[in-house]
Amino acid sequence: MTDDHRGLKTSNDVNYQIWMDLFEKDIYAPCDCPGTNGTEPELTLILPLENSAEGLEAAAAGIAAAEEQTDRSFELLVVSSGDDRAAGQLKERFSGDRLRYLSCPERGRAALINRGIQEAVGRFFAVLEPGDLLAPHAVREIRKKMRENRGYAFVYSDEDRLSQDGSNRYRPFFKPDWSPDTLLSFDYTGRLSVFDTELAREIGGVNAGFPGAEIYELTLRITEEIKADRIGHISSVLCHVFDRFALLPSLNAGDPAVEAKRRAKTAVLAGRGKKIRTELVEDAGQYNVVYEVEGEPLVSIIIPSKDNLAYLKPCLESIFRKSSYSNYEIVLVDNGSRVETKEEIDRYIQDKPVRYIYQPMIFNFSRMCNIGASHAKGEYLLFLNDDISILQKDWIERMLGQAQQAHAGAVGAKLVYPRSNQIQHTGVLNMKDGPAHALVLFSDGAQYAFGRNVLCYNYLAVTAACLMTAADKFHAVGGFNEDMTVAYNDTDLCFSLYEKGWYNVVRPDVKLIHYESVSRGYDVNDMTKFFRMNQERCLLNRRHPSLVERDPFFNRNYSDYLVDFSLMIHDPEKTYLEARTLDGAPGEMRTFNIAIDSLDMGQTCIVSGWTSTGDFELDEKGKFYLLLELAGGHVTAVPVHKFRRERIPGAVSTNVGFIARFDASVLIRRRARIGMACVLGDTKFHCWTDRLAQWDSFNYFRRMKAEDDALDYIPEEPVQYSLDRCVIEGGALMMRGWAFTAGRLYNNEIALRIYIKDPSGLSYCNVNRQVRFDVCRLYNKEMNLLYSGFEADCSLAGDWKKSETELWLVARNLRNGKVWKQRVETEVE
Repeated sequence: MTDDHRGLKTSNDVNYQIWMDLFEKDIYAPCDCPGTNGTEPELTLILPLENSAEGLEAAAAGIAAAEEQTDRSFELLVVSSGDDRAAGQLKERFSGDRLRYLSCPERGRAALINRGIQEAVGRFFAVLEPGDLLAPHAVREIRKKMRENRGYAFVYSDEDRLSQDGSNRYRPFFKPDWSPDTLLSFDYTGRLSVFDTELAREIGGVNAGFPGAEIYELTLRITEEIKADRIGHISSVLCHVFDRFALLPSLNAGDPAVEAKRRAKTAVLAGRGKKIRTELVEDAGQYNVVYEVEGEPLVSIIIPSKDNLAYLKPCLESIFRKSSYSNYEIVLVDNGSRVETKEEIDRYIQDKPVRYIYQPMIFNFSRMCNIGASHAKGEYLLFLNDDISILQKDWIERMLGQAQQAHAGAVGAKLVYPRSNQIQHTGVLNMKDGPAHALVLFSDGAQYAFGRNVLCYNYLAVTAACLMTAADKFHAVGGFNEDMTVAYNDTDLCFSLYEKGWYNVVRPDVKLIHYESVSRGYDVNDMTKFFRMNQERCLLNRRHPSLVERDPFFNRNYSDYLVDFSLMIHDPEKTYLEARTLDGAPGEMRTFNIAIDSLDMGQTCIVSGWTSTGDFELDEKGKFYLLLELAGGHVTAVPVHKFRRERIPGAVSTNVGFIARFDASVLIRRRARIGMACVLGDTKFHCWTDRLAQWDSFNYFRRMKAEDDALDYIPEEPVQYSLDRCVIEGGALMMRGWAFTAGRLYNNEIALRIYIKDPSGLSYCNVNRQVRFDVCRLYNKEMNLLYSGFEADCSLAGDWKKSETELWLVARNLRNGKVWKQRVETEVE
């Protein structure tokens, strides 16, 4: 490998550097795959050689990267035109058993690729584009993926860019799993796509009619020939695209490659018998596909509403005034408006295409939608909230054309908040803490995460605030689940559609205003509603166990709790409990630079930033610790991950980037003052900031999954405890009480959790610590019992039965890391 890309482990992007440190530790590990050194390669790499000085240099870089593969079960074919002198120069520099040089009598990139496909020995092949540098574990990961499913015919991986000087990796593209509509928006599968060799030969190889888009056009055709279970995605960066030989994708519609890709998708869809048009998304430099409506099917617009006339009438008016598609009906479902409201609605709809279903009952969104669907006459159902305002005339046509596709499940729209351009919905992500709206509250004036808010992307779910689906598909999955009265019912519907093999998609070219939750209020602002919402989330998980904390359309390398497609910068499999309470002050007090870039306070708390002591030796060689000043003045130290950062303007010496991760149970009383300590030999000093690590109280109820045998390794020791209250309310087990261990400094220096063991498995909930003067007085011979009180609100998994459930208190000493447990015996009300 050349010096330009040997050991590519650095990035000027702090978060990407942290991601690499966490998840690319083993990329140079020796390969133990079977057949690694076999004579028959499983993979053929095809390198079309361009007859130019730059083409020669790009090919040399690509060959050098291929030679560094930890798995040697591949061959590399360098294909050049018959009179190409560049091939001769490469032969002088590179040779070996796995390297073959082929001559092609025809000219043109397509001819070179097709020559390589015909001569390939491997069962699979990939084409190396100019500037493609394989990561050292690329072949290993491809072969591993192929062994997972012997039926794979097409596999793609994640990628990033490499700067002109080869020193900086940047712009990682962590891709979704197979997403047919996303692929028609742009070439998201991108670099290092792996194809079944025989299948590619059968369909004629690449097409010379699309120069610059040969691989994209082949991808469109080959994925048309196979089922989704034969398409695989490797969630790892296996290809670095070198800026020196491959410029960033053009945003100019006049660029030949952009135009070639537009023509490719048009030609392939025409071959499928589809009537479409393409529309340029200027900010993205890509073309969305818009399907023409086939025929004129009836669309039933189903609107649940009650006593919300102030928003319902403008909603209906905007439909009547703005909609250019005329073959629709409106089914208005009212669950019990006041008499005067009902009479006004009756008068208003007399001469309008509205059928009014008045059925008084307790609010149940799912039941209201199902009632509307049972009265609907349309082939397609469009569920719409009564606080939506239509902005464009062809909104129905765009959604309907998409919904008519055989592979389509639910079709959603982009929703923005009123009097702003902030995004309310552009797809639903299935996060660690449950479903959440992507890019919520971000301005729609920019584009994010490779066009997520401007290009058509497949999502696991879309909101029923505006959702269209075919009536037969809706009934095939049983409609909305009526046990989910308010929350997650639309998510459940979309999950069911996905599990049937249909794909949900958001059309961001349909943009509507949503006055979200004006009639009902936000669930997160009311604790009772919040508990109910989490009870319904538990039901969602029970109904779709294969999708718990999993989203095929949201790459696992993104943060599992942030909706802005930030990178994963903590190990999701690890609980961060390295925090220790200090015996004394962390050295002398000294003033130095500490800047906190971000505070992400979830179950795993993450604090990142930079610091500079002004002493080069200390900054380079010292150990740094994040300090948390907890209740009672006790200080806990958290070891930080330290890395070099770009120089920050105004800093006087080297800048030490840091990231600290700790479990939320460390925060004894929800918040702590933040500081930093530096240790080098006998030198110790510290500095405090005015920033607080503060945990939202709503996080306390969150029930986190634990390994089923986690309790087995914890010794049982007596804990003195008493429960003042233990009741089930709103789908949550609410516990209040106190606990301490005799002779131990329990309250300020020990983290506490409630573990719940039931038929669904083992999980835990962190607690909120409370002041208990009564316990101090009652046990006046014990020390430091001020914060011995606790409260915990643990969401329950469905029909909770005490006879099948164990409750445990688990404590951890922040001084020495020792952990112990105590079974809780109680009667639950």
